[in-house]
Amino acid sequence: MDQPFARRDFAAAGGTRTPAGKRVVKQLLKKHRYVKRKARKVKAMGPRHPDRNAQFENIARLKQEYLEAGQPVVSIDTKKKELLGSFYRDGKLYTQEPVEVFDHDFPTAASGAVFPHGIYDVS
Repeated sequence: MDQPFARRDFAAAGGTRTPAGKRVVKQLLKKHRYVKRKARKVKAMGPRHPDRNAQFENIARLKQEYLEAGQPVVSIDTKKKELLGSFYRDGKLYTQEPVEVFDHDFPTAASGAVFPHGIYDVS
């Protein structure tokens, strides 16, 4: 896989220190098929634990036992904690005026936090 190639790298690419303008650099990047991309989180941090599936098999077994006994079974799904306040969020929205937010997401500037979640009755 190709490594990221910054604009400044073109000036040093041939061992010469020839200055290059933005337009030339953009043309060179395009010519060599470099495009802006957003990083994707797809790499695993390490090998999978050999007993990883055991916990899910145990949950499925317990769920079946509780359902057969007429006991309630719920599923709780939580998402990443979100700070409340004027913080940057990925995505776009329709507005009539620009939306101004803080330049840093410090928890001390938050007016609180929310944990998005869902609770489902699976029986």
